[in-house]
Amino acid sequence: MKSKPKTTSQKTRSDVVGETDVNVLADPHLATAIAEASPDLIFVFNLHAMRPVYVNRRLAPTLGYSAEAESLSTEEFLRRTMHPDDQSQLPRWFARFDSISDGEVVGQAYRLKDSVGQWHWFQSRSRVFKRDANGKPTHIIGTSRDVTDAKEVERKLGESERRYRTLVENADDPIVLADSSGRLLFRNPAYYHSLGYVDRAELNDDYLDPVHPEDRAIVMSAFETLRELNQSQSVEYRARHRNGSWRHHSARIVPIEDEITGDRSAVLAIIRDVTEHKQLERAMEKAATGLVAKSGREFFQLLALHLAEATDSACALIARSVESKPDTIEFVAMTVDGVMQTEFAFPLSGTPCANVLGQTVCSYPQGIQSLFPDDKMLVELGFESYAGAPLFRSDGSPSGVLAVLDRIPMSNPRLVESLLRIFAARAAAELERLDAARELIEQRERIEVTLDSIGDGIVSVTRDGIIDYVNNVAEEMIGRSSDNLLGRHYLDELSLMDEFGRRDLANPLTTCLKESRRTGWLVNYVLAHRQGKKSDVEVSATPLRNSADAVVGAVLAIHDISATTAMAKQLAYHAAHDALTGLVNRREFEQKLEQALLQAKRTGGEHVLCYLDLDQFKLVNDTCGHVAGDELLRQLSVLLRRRLKNADVLARLGGDEFGLLLFDRPIEEALIIADGFRQVIREFRFAWEGRVFEIGVSMGVVRITAQSENVTTILSAADVACYAAKDLGRNRIHVFEVDDAELVRRRGEMHWTGDIVRALESGRFTLYFQPIIPLNGNRSDVHAEFLLRMLDDENNIIPPGSFIPAAERYNLMPAVDRWVVRHVFKSLAPAFRDNAIDCSDGLFAINISGTSLSDDGFLDYVREQFHRYEIPPRRICFEITETAAISNLSKAMLFINALRELGCRFALDDFGSGLSSFTYLKTLPVDYLKIDGAFVRDMIDDPMDAAMVRAIQDIAHVMGVKTIAEFVEKKQVFSALTKAGVDFAQGFFCASPQPLTSLRGLKEALSL
Repeated sequence: MKSKPKTTSQKTRSDVVGETDVNVLADPHLATAIAEASPDLIFVFNLHAMRPVYVNRRLAPTLGYSAEAESLSTEEFLRRTMHPDDQSQLPRWFARFDSISDGEVVGQAYRLKDSVGQWHWFQSRSRVFKRDANGKPTHIIGTSRDVTDAKEVERKLGESERRYRTLVENADDPIVLADSSGRLLFRNPAYYHSLGYVDRAELNDDYLDPVHPEDRAIVMSAFETLRELNQSQSVEYRARHRNGSWRHHSARIVPIEDEITGDRSAVLAIIRDVTEHKQLERAMEKAATGLVAKSGREFFQLLALHLAEATDSACALIARSVESKPDTIEFVAMTVDGVMQTEFAFPLSGTPCANVLGQTVCSYPQGIQSLFPDDKMLVELGFESYAGAPLFRSDGSPSGVLAVLDRIPMSNPRLVESLLRIFAARAAAELERLDAARELIEQRERIEVTLDSIGDGIVSVTRDGIIDYVNNVAEEMIGRSSDNLLGRHYLDELSLMDEFGRRDLANPLTTCLKESRRTGWLVNYVLAHRQGKKSDVEVSATPLRNSADAVVGAVLAIHDISATTAMAKQLAYHAAHDALTGLVNRREFEQKLEQALLQAKRTGGEHVLCYLDLDQFKLVNDTCGHVAGDELLRQLSVLLRRRLKNADVLARLGGDEFGLLLFDRPIEEALIIADGFRQVIREFRFAWEGRVFEIGVSMGVVRITAQSENVTTILSAADVACYAAKDLGRNRIHVFEVDDAELVRRRGEMHWTGDIVRALESGRFTLYFQPIIPLNGNRSDVHAEFLLRMLDDENNIIPPGSFIPAAERYNLMPAVDRWVVRHVFKSLAPAFRDNAIDCSDGLFAINISGTSLSDDGFLDYVREQFHRYEIPPRRICFEITETAAISNLSKAMLFINALRELGCRFALDDFGSGLSSFTYLKTLPVDYLKIDGAFVRDMIDDPMDAAMVRAIQDIAHVMGVKTIAEFVEKKQVFSALTKAGVDFAQGFFCASPQPLTSLRGLKEALSL
């Protein structure tokens, strides 16, 4: 290439460099010195030989290799450290130099492994250094730099971008991401959907394209202001919907700071569709001049959508009754899967709505199609569950139905019913308002009807505040006709105050006229009616302008939110009351109880708590179902509520339990009141499907005084007294006294329940065994009964008589019996597996409680334990007390027969203690009778006991059943039993109970 001629403005090197410097620059070692001093890797590569000619000494130290690695050839070093994928790309990289000019730079990224095995990213920049005579590149020179940290930053930036993308893609609001200049980077799905599009492909990438031409300057100005001030901006504009309509959007544009670099190079726009708000503003402004109408249908459609969302249902509907066609309902709003359906009429007969209209809230949690096979809509839309609420007019006549339906079973029908009641109140009020608006349409001109149909009160005033128009709704709210309002100043006629009756709130008309701006919707206002009625309202004032944009007046819109306020109060009511009976619920009752206790401590007064538990209620539930039980509770609650005084509180505490709080009553007066409640319940007769039931009530009564500890203690005392009343015969009242022996016993049992549960959880139960000796002298018949003991915190033995009664009373015996069966089988399993016990005819007896017999899962549990531990069923004998067997005869028979089929044997424990022992003996297929120890212990001294023993022995032998005498504690008793022909004896004279610490002790005991 030819060099350009030097101009006069150019200087030679000697012009600016001294002679000595020229010598330095011409030094042949200078290039090498510069390369070695460079922090980057510098290399020269021979393309023909495909090997490096020169590499400065920066590569090995950069990767943490020792000096020994530097002794390797560069070619060998790169072969060992370069990633295999990158080595395979080298030929393609070198081939690129054949088609570039000398000035062009070729970049290449590759990976090298450091001394600890980590991969480092390097970025090279190379150019042609030499060419042959044909112009083909022969050598290249380049530099490489470790860019691992930059790659990590790049990766984190990618993760940051993905996090942002996940947030915006799943957001409900439309979101746009752009750079600071406004260039579009991303729009989430909600953005497309808000404009009626399915996906991004249907819109171009110009973010201004959907924006109304008149509003584009406003949007661009917001971006410019954000760039200058770096502050969030708000902007309103119109955007074109797919259907061609213009939607009003409000966007909040905020700068985005990169969490890694800290740069603010992007902006995020969060968009809201405010079309409805804009339409309302325009409707109010035009309504004053009679230009536009607002339909009440929009309210019902929105209500239906909210109802479907609140109840998580696929469908929500609002239907009005048709007076001219009693068997038809007319759907005014219906949404299915979020899509609003067109209005249509529907035959009422054969639909679940027929059971709701004019009646009460009801639900069908599942199986709705089979219950109403004639309702074609249920089948067509695949609905499985239904809940509906009736709508009533203010005069009590039915006006329609509000309902929800779903394709899956309803998980919480009671909650859905509560929500329906709340929505129904609002829908009924709006439906009645709509009916009123329809009547006005026939009587008034279109402009007035239009304003009235908005549903809000409209008052128009001049610039001086003189009322020049009021619509019918405003007349009703204010309580004066338009004839009396027109020409008057608004401050003299509009009585606006706060919720406490104070008039210090600024009137929005005053603010609007003074500042010439719209006030927006203001809440917490109360509008006073001329006749004294007060309505909760929200108000908004909008200025009216003439063609010259001058303010000539203002329009005040008054929206009655009394129904919403009532809804909130109704929500508060439901939070404090039982949904089934309407009585105070337990949470509210405990708060009232807390107030009573504080008052007693503060003033020294006395109150009384009555805890009511219905007797025989379970019989109704078990025989007629829970629907009948719920109806019984509703009817009974109505009767009890009538006996309340104003200050007294009656609550449903749960199930069939009620609480009665009597304020400022001495105990004597409270007992008279409580007995009156008891008599009402006792005389109550509940009829259901041709059957009549009588119930009773057991009451626990406790005084609330300054000495009472807390609410928990008071409720616990009342509960204990109530159950004491049940134990003493039911249908009675028991007053709690601290030194009451019965209550002390019951509280002791309640104390044991916690110890029993802890013993089950922490393994503080232990097993004992006691041999049962044959009286015929055959030692091969010796067997043993397993006995349960509990350990206290100091590992002292607690006898079963201390904790078993509590376990039986509080339904803990099924868990205890499971523990015993599992641990007995677990202890015996090694002995049976290894033939460690030689006694082939010996039995091992396990006691089973009556509550376990009633437990539906206990039989399956026992079978499972036999299978798990491989215990021979013929070696196990289950002992059931006579009273437990008789009280659960059907369950006992099922349990005995099922296990006898496996080979198990059974003993009837404590035989003779029941009133009908011999009668039931014919029914129960048992192998052993254990004669009650009460007869055995004193049979030497008491002829009656001896006769009873002989009678049991005779009957048992006739039936082929063997007998076992319990509580054999004396030699004389042992001898008398032998003479009487009793088969076995058990007691301290024969052998005392021993801990089951090893199988050796059990084996020795069985070989006595």
